[in-house]
Amino acid sequence: MTSTHRAVKKTIESGVTAFAPRPAPTYRFVLTSQAEKVKILLEDRKSKKQWSTGFLDEKEYVTTTNSIPNATLADYVKLFKDALEYLMDRSPEEVDDDFEGNSASEKSIDSDGGDSDADSEQEATGLDPGKIRRSLTPLGDDALQLELTVKIRVFRSAWNAKYAFRLEPLSLDRVGILEAKLRDVQEELEQTKQSLAEEKAKKVIHLSAASKNVPKLKGSSLEWIIDNEFFTLANEENSICFLVAGWYVISLKVFLAPQLATSCVQLQRNAERIASDTVPCGTQATTASITYSSYFEIEDELSVIVMGSPANVGAELTAVKFDD
Repeated sequence: MTSTHRAVKKTIESGVTAFAPRPAPTYRFVLTSQAEKVKILLEDRKSKKQWSTGFLDEKEYVTTTNSIPNATLADYVKLFKDALEYLMDRSPEEVDDDFEGNSASEKSIDSDGGDSDADSEQEATGLDPGKIRRSLTPLGDDALQLELTVKIRVFRSAWNAKYAFRLEPLSLDRVGILEAKLRDVQEELEQTKQSLAEEKAKKVIHLSAASKNVPKLKGSSLEWIIDNEFFTLANEENSICFLVAGWYVISLKVFLAPQLATSCVQLQRNAERIASDTVPCGTQATTASITYSSYFEIEDELSVIVMGSPANVGAELTAVKFDD
C-alpha cells in the first residue's frame, strides 16, 4: 500500500506599517497563508519584539458584518496587506479619505494600499491620524489587539468592515534578535541598491566608442576601446556589453580603405546578425553605415563583423538610450 503526500502551498506577503505618525514605532508585518489559514506577525522594527496571531481559520476573523461574498483566502490576504500599507507610501494630500478605486471585477476590495517598502521613518512622518484605518491596542500579558477597517464594495453596495485580531507576544532568544537585525540590514541594502539603480537609469546614457585601427583585421570582429560606466567590453574586447536595459539608437560607421573585393559589414547582437551593409570594391576609400534601434537587455552584447578581413579598417559607434 502506498501513500502520497501533497506539498501544502504557502504564500508570504510582507511590508512595513505604522499606526500613528512619528515618533510612534513602525512595524514589519508578515502575512502567511497556508492550508486555508492565515497568520499575521508584527515586529517592532526598533526593539525587535514580535507578536503573532497564530494560524487562523476563516471563522476566527470573518463575521456576518465583515464577510465578503465569494471571497477567497487570497482576497482576504490582499485586503489585510493593503489595509496595513494604506498611506505608508504617499502623503495624505495624495490619497482620498475613502478606500475607493476602480475594479473590473464583480466584487471590489479597495484600500488604496501601496507596494512600497521604503524607509519606515520617512513613511510614518506623513501619516494623518484622521485617515489611518487601522489601530493597535495593548492588552494584558503584553498581547496586542489589531483592528483593520476597510471599505467593501460589492456591486452597488458599500460598507465599512472591521477585522479584529489578537496577537500574542513571541519570545525571541539572542540569536532570533540578531537574525531580525540582520534581516533589516539586508532589506536596507536591497533598498539602497534599488535606489541607486533607479538613479543610474535616470542619467543620460550615451556611448561613443572607437575601434582599434589595425593594418590588417585579424579574424572578422572589430576590437573596441571604451571608457563608460554604463557599458563594458566582453569577448576579448570584440563585444560591447550593455549594463543598463532600455531602448537604444545605435549608429555605426565603418571606414575602409579601397577594397579589391566586395565585403559586408554586420552588426550583431549576441552573435546574431541584426543589420548589415554592403561595401563595394573600388579604388576609393569607402564607408559603411548602419543605424539600428531596439530594446537591449542587461548583458546583451553588440559586435561588428567585417567579412573578408580587409586592410585598414576603423569604426565609430554611438549608442543613445531613450528616456523611459
